[in-house]
Amino acid sequence: MSFWQDTQSKLHYLDDDSYSYLLPPGSIQITDAAAAAIQAANNNPPPTVQSIQAQINALDGGLQARSVRAMLIAIGGGDPISLAKLQALEAQITPLRAQIAALQVNN
Repeated sequence: MSFWQDTQSKLHYLDDDSYSYLLPPGSIQITDAAAAAIQAANNNPPPTVQSIQAQINALDGGLQARSVRAMLIAIGGGDPISLAKLQALEAQITPLRAQIAALQVNN
């Protein structure tokens, strides 16, 4: 039983290595650790503008309009629990916006 990697970096698993002739030409046998690293990389693609914007939208969801949030934070009014929650969400959103800006500059 082993993992194999083809020339296009796709993983293959064989229960019986005697069937290796069925693999794409140029496939090489790799360690379980190497296969795990490839699987992890494939499951965690680099962030895109769309994926970061989706995170921002999720954080923004259900909150008041942006201008109202900014006003509440600026004047320090309103319910202290609500204000603290808004500030915490804004603190999470700010670095995500910075990631979007950096991605847009690089693209």
